Amino acid sequence: MRLPLLMLSCLLLLVRATSAEDPLPPDRASLTVEVTGFENDKGSLELALHSSPSSFLSKDAAQKPLRHLTLPIRDRKSSKLIEGLPPGEYAITVFHDENANQKLDTNFLGIPKEAVGFSGSTRPTFGPPRYDQARFTLKAGANQLSIQIKKIF
Repeated sequence: MRLPLLMLSCLLLLVRATSAEDPLPPDRASLTVEVTGFENDKGSLELALHSSPSSFLSKDAAQKPLRHLTLPIRDRKSSKLIEGLPPGEYAITVFHDENANQKLDTNFLGIPKEAVGFSGSTRPTFGPPRYDQARFTLKAGANQLSIQIKKIF
């Protein structure tokens, strides 16, 4: 009697393990972010996903990004799948936290000493980009975004 029950349980586990992943709900999105351009694998990548201009590059502690992630760097790149996001406009900021102090180190002029990157197609020339320069549209379903980081000086 126990043998058929055990066999049925194993069969159900096998079917579940081989079935396709559950799809995202139609009103949700996933985003795979790949960051390249690292000079080394030291430290970590700090990634902030912003859903509004008010949190973008804000120094106000009350204005937090929608998501903040600390990610490992391997083979001079880092990537992350972010799931369950509502479709809409977002912007991403990243920096290579080489000394793992979880803050962007700057010189006396406020210029980053560590490599930085932003979503969007523009490269900042004098100062960081504005939210509207870094924003992108996330559509329902699977999305991908590539960011290349770079040291300013």
